[in-house]
Amino acid sequence: MKEKFIIILLLLFSIHCNAQESFPINFTSDSLRIAIQNINNWNGKIISLKGEITTIKKGYENKPYFLIKLGDSLSIWAGFLLNTNKNDIRIKDTVKILGYFTKVNSDDKVAEKYNKSNFHVLCFAILNLRNKKLLYHPGANKQVSIWARGKIPNSTSDNKN
Repeated sequence: MKEKFIIILLLLFSIHCNAQESFPINFTSDSLRIAIQNINNWNGKIISLKGEITTIKKGYENKPYFLIKLGDSLSIWAGFLLNTNKNDIRIKDTVKILGYFTKVNSDDKVAEKYNKSNFHVLCFAILNLRNKKLLYHPGANKQVSIWARGKIPNSTSDNKN
């Protein structure tokens, strides 16, 4: 009986550890402070971050364009590449996102309307920690698979299908 209990405990611990290793982040409020100083060094890099959604606006073709608060007072805008249902992401949801850190184009009408910074994340995957739902663009299957296995895909070699 005691051995079964230990095996179950080890199994639960293993599952917990695997969940912690999946969907890692590589971008924090400290990273954002650095990126603000030199946007060109970050432009086009795949990043993953965790934060709380504080604002949701309609972006291109009614896709969500949302503001994510990182740990402290810093926030970053993100545009998702897919349409979502109302319940998929909501204000106050904690999410992890995976996408490209990019400079805002001068002709980007959505960013111009809401975003006062020169950058945002073009997000191709969202893991909502409230409802445990993973949403992602079908063209990003490989990147999301890499992310789920505990690694951040890079913006070149990992993206070849």
